[in-house]
Amino acid sequence: MENGYFYLFIDLLGILLLFLSGRWFVRRSLRPLEETYQRQQDFVAAASHELRSPIAVIQMTADAISSSQQRILGCFLLLRASAAGEVP
Repeated sequence: MENGYFYLFIDLLGILLLFLSGRWFVRRSLRPLEETYQRQQDFVAAASHELRSPIAVIQMTADAISSSQQRILGCFLLLRASAAGEVP
């Protein structure tokens, strides 16, 4: 009976060692994938930041041009109205 417990203990110890060594190898093999994924996330964040800056400048310039065109049109209409004597 004692022999049976001894073999059971050896079996359980072997299973535990196989589990721990398998876990270690899996973590070791996944480490490069995790590093690559992190580098990809960093690149995407940096690239999106670099693209947002020029787009913001283009958008602000377009808004400024649009508002200045409206101002010029307002001044033109005011001049035309004053030339026609319609200014209050």
